[in-house]
Amino acid sequence: MKRLWFTLALLIGSLTACRDSFDIDLSERPITSGKADFTTYVALGASLTAGYQDGALYRSGQQNSYPAIIAEQMTAAGRKGPFKQPIVDSEEGGIEVSLEQVSKKISLLPSSAIESLERFEFTKEFVQQPEEIEELESDYDLHIFDNLVLPKYVLTQGEDGRLLPQRLPGPGRVPIENIYEALGPFNNMGVPSFKSFQLTEEMSIDITRPYFFRMASASGASVLGDALKQNPSFFSLCSANDVFLYAMNGGAAIDPSERAVYRKGEADVAGYDMNDITDPGVYEKSINEILKTLTDTDAEGVVLNVPDVTRIPYFHVLKWNGLELTAAQAKAFNQALQPFNDKLDSLQAAGEIDDAQLRHVKFRAGHNPYLIKDADLKDIDFEVEIPTGSGQGSEFVELSQVRPAQASDLLTLKAAEELRTLASESGGHLPAFFILSNRFVLTKSERKNVEDATKRYNDAIRSLADQYGLALADIHTLLNKACKDGIRVNGNTYTGEFISDNSVFSLDGIHCNSRGYAIMANEVIKAINATYGSNIPLVDPNDYPGIAFP
Repeated sequence: MKRLWFTLALLIGSLTACRDSFDIDLSERPITSGKADFTTYVALGASLTAGYQDGALYRSGQQNSYPAIIAEQMTAAGRKGPFKQPIVDSEEGGIEVSLEQVSKKISLLPSSAIESLERFEFTKEFVQQPEEIEELESDYDLHIFDNLVLPKYVLTQGEDGRLLPQRLPGPGRVPIENIYEALGPFNNMGVPSFKSFQLTEEMSIDITRPYFFRMASASGASVLGDALKQNPSFFSLCSANDVFLYAMNGGAAIDPSERAVYRKGEADVAGYDMNDITDPGVYEKSINEILKTLTDTDAEGVVLNVPDVTRIPYFHVLKWNGLELTAAQAKAFNQALQPFNDKLDSLQAAGEIDDAQLRHVKFRAGHNPYLIKDADLKDIDFEVEIPTGSGQGSEFVELSQVRPAQASDLLTLKAAEELRTLASESGGHLPAFFILSNRFVLTKSERKNVEDATKRYNDAIRSLADQYGLALADIHTLLNKACKDGIRVNGNTYTGEFISDNSVFSLDGIHCNSRGYAIMANEVIKAINATYGSNIPLVDPNDYPGIAFP
């Protein structure tokens, strides 16, 4: 029996009025494609399209990607053949690498980062030691290792009884091998980490692009080109990494000593750092090229807009003022930091800075702001001698661009992981004095960059969807609603709460879980039905798994 789920607002007598989804039996109503042709559906995009969740690409996550869910529902409306995805043969995820592959990846980093890595010996044993890989990632923000090596997060119980996400041990389980000839071509052309302009770029296939390496038709292929080879009658497009990577890394570049840049007005992408925000003009040009190329073949389609990354759990797990100090610690640190505060006052009196009050550090017993490095601050080249947490001895700490965090600062989920690492290295307790680097914090000015780019991208998407007569799926509003009020579905409310039975997000705090992708798929299907007069049936998100609890 075919069933279709409609969102209805019902007022029933004196009972509550609530927005929910209800099961309507439409077995007598034939499913139709309307004005669209769903015979061959392809999906273009990045990690959200691929079904990435829990910090990795793994089998069941891909099987529950939103394009796979949509494709299954399209079958009743005329889609033909299997919906092929470059499925990884692993439930753990992560890419299996060799010494030569790691060395080649490292060789692409900025020289300053390579110099910092000289203390590591690249041996076969190195790539088999997950703790060294994680240390490398933590020390130098080489998030490329997230996608390249490390398997997925799972929930584990900490010593205090709390459930915390932790990566499975060991290197990745997925061999890097091209599977196009054996299993392609692929309807799901979602490539984790790719930005809009990379979807049209003809590129070599090698270890530097491990996920495209697996699925590309040949060296010199492009995501768009491989999609076109399938003569799609319908397509979907979602591209958010142009701003997501900047936000996720706290506005820091691949070399964390450098700052990523909002490349507004800069069209030459060859000079971009991986974490830079793409110029809105470049983004619009790239999306336009994809849409024009596909619609020139008479394909119809749907475009997903860019979610508000600052609203997702990744930025709301760790509070800005979560540093707890005893009265004795606060007193000792305040005494040690008085020369710093005095220096700030003298610099402001001399007209060299105008933000002394912003930088002043004054601790108290109880909750305090974390100290963060803010790249917007003028470098004043100042250090102080701070007593160690053990009470034995002291150490000199650089405070050049340091200030207390504020409510407008968003601390990342990676910052929470960093604090757990620091605590582990200090016998289970956080060292009393530490500074979170810029890569762990999205400051107010960096948030403005993210918000401006997201708005400009979504304005362009809306305009282009209208220009080409395509459906527009408002994922931005959908996920904001989940994070703010929750989404009511058949008696259950799904939210953006981190590590919850009812969360739509996975354990990486960024990507959806399978249930979240089902909710996304329904939003896309609604947009398709509204634009093309089709009636593709929706799915029941309650039938899809959320977070896996131990």
